[in-house]
Amino acid sequence: MSDFIAPGPLTHCVEDARIILELLAETKYTRQSANKRKYRIAWSPNPEKNPVDVGVAKVLAEAVGKISALGHKITETELPLDGWKQAFNTLVVVEEYRERGNFLKEAPEKLTDYERKSLEAGSGFSGFKDLQDRVENARKAHREYRQRLQEFFMNFDLIATPVTATTAFPIGQRPDTIDGQQVNWLWGAVPFTAAFNVSGNPAVSIPCGFSEGLPVGLQLVGQLNSEEMLLNFSEDLETIFSFDDAPLRKQWSLNHKE
Repeated sequence: MSDFIAPGPLTHCVEDARIILELLAETKYTRQSANKRKYRIAWSPNPEKNPVDVGVAKVLAEAVGKISALGHKITETELPLDGWKQAFNTLVVVEEYRERGNFLKEAPEKLTDYERKSLEAGSGFSGFKDLQDRVENARKAHREYRQRLQEFFMNFDLIATPVTATTAFPIGQRPDTIDGQQVNWLWGAVPFTAAFNVSGNPAVSIPCGFSEGLPVGLQLVGQLNSEEMLLNFSEDLETIFSFDDAPLRKQWSLNHKE
C-alpha cells in the first residue's frame, strides 16, 4: 500500500483514458460537456517559483487563453504547496526501502542508478534511532499539507499548471539550467506533478501544442473525487486545442528511416 502511487491510463485520447479508468476504478464516468458550467481555475505558470522553458511557457499561456475564451474564470495565483517535500522525502524513501530494499542484496546489478540511490537512502533511514518520530512527523506534515490544499479548492474548481518545465530531453541529459536558472538535477525538469501525488488529488496531462517540434502538456488538477469532471473538461479541451500528433508519429515511427 502506498500513499503516493495510484494506477492511471496513458492513452492516445481522452475517450480511451475514460474507458481504462472506468475499469481501474470499477465505476462509470458519464460523458457530458463540461462547458455547460464555467469553472474557477487557479492558473500557476511556475509553481513554487520553478523556472519554465520560454517556449513551453508560451504554448501554455496560449492554451490558458483559449480556456479563458470559453468563459471560464482564470486567476493567476500562487499555490499552497509548501510542505509536500517534507512529507514526501521521508515517507517515500522509507516506503521504497520497506517494499524493495531486498533488491540491494539480491539483485543490485539490475537496479538503475536512481533506484539504487533511493534504496540506499532508505537503508540509511532505517538506521536512525528516531525513525519512528521522523515518520510520525512526516505523516503529520502530510495530513496538514493535504488539508491546506483541499481548503484551497474551496475557492477554485481546478488548478492549471505546466506538466513539465521543459520538453522531452535526451536520455541521460537532464537539464541543469532552465530559462537561465540553475535547477536541481532530480526535480528541475519535472517539478510540477509530484505535489499532487502527495496530496492525492486527481490530475490529467493534456497536450496543447508544440515547442521546437516537441509536445507541451497542460496539467489540470481537480478536487478529490473529481475524475468525471476532469475527463469531461479534458475531452472538451481536446477539441479546442486540436492537437495534431501526426508530425510526431511520422518522426518517431518505429519504421521511420533516415
